[in-house]
Amino acid sequence: MTIDQRRWTVKNGLQSTVHGRKDHMSFLKKLFGGGTAIPDGRYFTFSVKCNRCGEIIEGRLDLEHDLSLDYEGDREVLHVRKGLMGNNRCFQQIEVELKFDSSRQLVEQHITGGEFSSR
Repeated sequence: MTIDQRRWTVKNGLQSTVHGRKDHMSFLKKLFGGGTAIPDGRYFTFSVKCNRCGEIIEGRLDLEHDLSLDYEGDREVLHVRKGLMGNNRCFQQIEVELKFDSSRQLVEQHITGGEFSSR
């Protein structure tokens, strides 16, 4: 049997055998970032400004996993409450509450301890 006959690779690169041994690199690539890219619309990003120190803090929500389902009257509302704290010496906690409609479009936002920033 030749080397070419012993070597085979599954199309997605998850399993491959070279000389009868598993090729672990393809598994690691799949596990740690050699796979498909995350869709652009999966995350909702926002910025807030701390009332105490003025630091701009970036926040990010995973629209697939971070939202909780609730009902207001006869409509479905997705909501999330997130606590943010900056990296500087200020330990002021900023609480953000966001509500989305069923198509994951922002419909309402509230903040305590800071203000929303356009940055």
